[in-house]
Amino acid sequence: MRVRCFLDRGDKDGAKMLLDEINRLAKEPANFDPDCPWLNLEAQLEANTVMMIELGEGPYFTAEGHHGSVRAINQGSYEEAYAEVFVDGESLGQSYKVGDTFYQAITRGGRVMDDILKGKAIAKTAGIATGAAAMHVGRVLMESGSAKDSNGTVTAGAIVMAAGAVVLIASLLMNAEADTRGNVLLPGETHMLLAKLPPGEHKVEVRYFDAMGRELRDMRQQGIPLTVPEKGDASLLLRSRPRYVIPSSESWAKSDPYANTPKK
Repeated sequence: MRVRCFLDRGDKDGAKMLLDEINRLAKEPANFDPDCPWLNLEAQLEANTVMMIELGEGPYFTAEGHHGSVRAINQGSYEEAYAEVFVDGESLGQSYKVGDTFYQAITRGGRVMDDILKGKAIAKTAGIATGAAAMHVGRVLMESGSAKDSNGTVTAGAIVMAAGAVVLIASLLMNAEADTRGNVLLPGETHMLLAKLPPGEHKVEVRYFDAMGRELRDMRQQGIPLTVPEKGDASLLLRSRPRYVIPSSESWAKSDPYANTPKK
């Protein structure tokens, strides 16, 4: 989209510089389709329509590991692998991946908060053990003091036992669980398609296909209006799953990882 901004200002050199920079970058197939045909100035200059197509559902998070302190990133489940776009009944070709949300999530590096939570998990375990041990020592001292009729020993035992109880309760209440909040609106992938269309009103149809090239007919979208201006770009943002349906039953909610995402 930055390339389109350069071209909209008439800055071809800026657009070319940005495209050259993009083409120098390593393109991991899991995140970017290396066969994308629009990463050259000629294709960008010819196009006047930009379509961004979002496929599938983004990653979701679960709390794993010791005391749930590790945030696991899970890939969303979806069948669609690419889309083919038709305008006024004529095919414009297929879309090409330019971003994968799951890939970006697992390769962005660890968060400082994740390390803090791991430390909390260790502290929680140690605190529980220390508190329980202190309560045991306190109880032994109290029993020993009672047997010897020693008020000092009984008092010391009571203090140690009380301190152990405080440590134990504080450790049990410590929250070391990872933050599993997510966003159900994030797509699994973002695809792009550029085209040259005549100015005026058009109707767009999008067909989605799985990795084997089989159309997912129940996902077909038809009659989408598109207006192409005399000058400048037309843009269209589409989503293979345009609506998230909130589960209406407890059993449905349990099977939907997004429904269990904390709201706060």
